[in-house]
Amino acid sequence: MHKSWIRTDCQLRTYMTVNKYKVDIVTDVDLSRAAGDTARVMAFASELSKNGFNVTLIAPRPVNNQTMIDLGYINFESIPIEQKAQSISNTLRRTRALIRKVREIHEDDTILLIEMSYLGGYFAIAGFSKFVLDVHGIVFDEVEYDSLPKYLPKRIYGFYMYNLEKIAAKRARKVIAVSDSMANFIKLKWGIDETKIEVIPNGYFESQVSTIFDKHLMEEKGLITFVGALSRWANIEKIIYAANYLRNEMAYFLIIGGGPSDYMKELKEHANELKLNNIKFMGSVPLNEAY
Repeated sequence: MHKSWIRTDCQLRTYMTVNKYKVDIVTDVDLSRAAGDTARVMAFASELSKNGFNVTLIAPRPVNNQTMIDLGYINFESIPIEQKAQSISNTLRRTRALIRKVREIHEDDTILLIEMSYLGGYFAIAGFSKFVLDVHGIVFDEVEYDSLPKYLPKRIYGFYMYNLEKIAAKRARKVIAVSDSMANFIKLKWGIDETKIEVIPNGYFESQVSTIFDKHLMEEKGLITFVGALSRWANIEKIIYAANYLRNEMAYFLIIGGGPSDYMKELKEHANELKLNNIKFMGSVPLNEAY
């Protein structure tokens, strides 16, 4: 994460031309979870707010009503539904509630920024258009790693997600991708004009980095840390393989973050089977503690 979110804000100013001072950001992430999706959404909201935009963030109610970082001066509108992992009915209920909430508070002269492509697809089906779509990842490509109900074949669900995301990109007035490779996919596979696509890599929270520097943290030789959500598509197994390969090289691995309980169990069992004593799973911890 090497780009400053100040640059992100400057780029957004270029193509948010309806009313550069009012932005509604709608997302279906759990803002209490320390994960990449959460960080990207909150960084957009935080830096836009700091740079003069009137930002309203619309999301499901965070677990324990706590967010990953302080929302500061961001207006926050929540729907009274918490995320429930691996529940399609819960996802659909959240989506309907988010659409209702946006219809309730969104004004015509306000920019609508939709975080995550599948959510944009549902909004497009509901009649929304001319929104800015931030594509965190290509969701249909991650279906293979999902735990779906037995009655729902992954091939069918993947096809459904592919077209849902494609509809979102078609209806959007601007599409934001996190990488050049993702931008090329959107252009070539979904037929989106390249002038409609902008690449904004992940960045970092300036305030959080300042806090970390104030702690005068020093690098520790041999310590390798992973911080993020432990999702199957992230292939955390590769870290275990690396720990096994470097077991005699004074290398120590810290895995910080939570994930599905069954996947966490598999990872820990794999490390135990290899009799690794150079890897430790810390679970989910507050952001400042992670550093």
